[in-house]
Amino acid sequence: MKQLRAKLIELKIQQHAEKISDIKGVQMKIEWGSQIRSYVFMPYQMVKDTRTGYETSQIDNVMDGDLDGFLNAYLTQLQKSHRRAEKVNAQKARLPAASFFRRKDLWIFKKGIYKNL
Repeated sequence: MKQLRAKLIELKIQQHAEKISDIKGVQMKIEWGSQIRSYVFMPYQMVKDTRTGYETSQIDNVMDGDLDGFLNAYLTQLQKSHRRAEKVNAQKARLPAASFFRRKDLWIFKKGIYKNL
């Protein structure tokens, strides 16, 4: 009974850890080159989002909290990537269930390799 209880507790802890990792998502290391935005104050003024390529020279507005341009660029990029993924999934759905491919002297079937007769 104690072993069963210990396994149940271990399972609950593992499920809780998975739930937390799903909420956190992918975390990058905090190091040089992993930043989201680059701020240049001198000799010119520019803020550039390294994920989307969006940039603006109105650095004072960005420092005051005007991030709408960056948010719009990120959401536009996210929407485009979702559309591309949907298009790829739609193309994959059109493929026949059993696909044969001709490679050298072999017919390669989805579940195995069969010699060409």
